[in-house]
Amino acid sequence: MSCLLKKVNLLVLTTIITLPVISAKASEAIPEEFEAALTHYRCSLPVIDLGSGDPIESISAFLLGMRAPNCPVENLEGLMGKLRCQYQSDQPMKMLLLGFPFKSTNRDLKCISAEVDLGEYLGLMTLQHLADQIGEIYKPGVHVTIVSDGLGYKTAIDESDDNIERYHTGITKLLAQFSSISFIGWKINETIQSIDQLRAQVSQVKVARSQEAQETMQDMKLFVAKEFKSAYWEAHFRALATEATLAECRAFEHPAPNAKAPKPGYLETRKTECINRELNRLRREKTLETTAALSDCSIKFGFFVSQNFPDYPTYLRLSVHPHKDVSQKLGIQLVQGQSGTPWHNAVVQDNGKFRYLDEKSKGKDQMIELTKVRTIMLNGLELKYLTK
Repeated sequence: MSCLLKKVNLLVLTTIITLPVISAKASEAIPEEFEAALTHYRCSLPVIDLGSGDPIESISAFLLGMRAPNCPVENLEGLMGKLRCQYQSDQPMKMLLLGFPFKSTNRDLKCISAEVDLGEYLGLMTLQHLADQIGEIYKPGVHVTIVSDGLGYKTAIDESDDNIERYHTGITKLLAQFSSISFIGWKINETIQSIDQLRAQVSQVKVARSQEAQETMQDMKLFVAKEFKSAYWEAHFRALATEATLAECRAFEHPAPNAKAPKPGYLETRKTECINRELNRLRREKTLETTAALSDCSIKFGFFVSQNFPDYPTYLRLSVHPHKDVSQKLGIQLVQGQSGTPWHNAVVQDNGKFRYLDEKSKGKDQMIELTKVRTIMLNGLELKYLTK
């Protein structure tokens, strides 16, 4: 089995991919820098080894190459067993990915807007590439089903239904260009008749928190803390803090009868300190509350899908997060070479490559306002990205 793990590093990382036609806005030419970056990305995607005698070994090695580097691998035999079972069915291999919920609400450090953008396009292109490569060995091919977990997370992150539904519409439009991927926004099965019904049923799920879920709580907390570092959330917390400290701040204006007159600016300083103290308390409280809610939603929604999605046991589960046990969930990088997801990160074209905004930048240099927003058209759908 160690030979198979070594084989992942021997894959030739060059390939040609047939992609939808991309054009610039109006009658503008596509920037050469964009074409160069897209070509670089195409060539960065792993390719399957067609020379191996065992097709299951080739497919397994290829899938492991789609993961983030240096991720530990456990139960590879279990993954190969699932692949072999699907291979012997002589039907398209079925893979299931929970993701593509909605864009991050942080428009200062993480995402350009609430709409799909170039990041989602690159992520879907990666999934189509995965299906195409396995199809080189297994002629019935692969079909990837995406089940959005956005409506499950809605209870934890305060995003509007309109923004979520508009994001889902954008994904559906993009998928018209990718033949091996389908998208489910909320209708998990035929018994689910509405979004509200889905939310109600997910909320009633009773499931124990696994050890793996407990271990990821700190990462979740860091993620939530960054979500709240934006002008939108700053204004939200400041308004709450100002209202909560109104009586305390008014007291500063009425000192004791024999007290000395305050120095110029003293009262405003005291008010600011009071409000900021309450603001930080509210942010910490909201971060802990949202972290617990997100973790709870993730566990419940995943369990709900496992129990209610038709023929769930026959699917190979993909994930956007790394997992040790690859037989249970196979974590892949949707944008190869980048940690994280396109719905939580804006894509930057930088030095002939695509990367996430905060992949190499720190502090103010990573703020969206300090970059240039560009737009590429895909069959009438605007895809935004950033340039430095």
